Amino acid sequence: MAEPPPTTKVPVPVHELVRRIRHALPEWQQFKFTRNDPLARSLFGDYYVIDLRTHVPTLGKDIEQLGRDLGVLKPWETLKS
Repeated sequence: MAEPPPTTKVPVPVHELVRRIRHALPEWQQFKFTRNDPLARSLFGDYYVIDLRTHVPTLGKDIEQLGRDLGVLKPWETLKS
């Protein structure tokens, strides 16, 4: 029988969530940081996903929400700040 998820949220470090996101994206999409590009940061936020077929970026998303949308951040997990 499967164990129920814990009642307290399990913290997941940012680098682990990034690893999970990169693994979950199809090979034609790439997860990017904007920390070294002030223009990209002002347009997209801290992170964005780019479609390598068209070179069109997806507008920046909150990394925690992106992890949830991809199913790599479970309901009982939270992003460790």
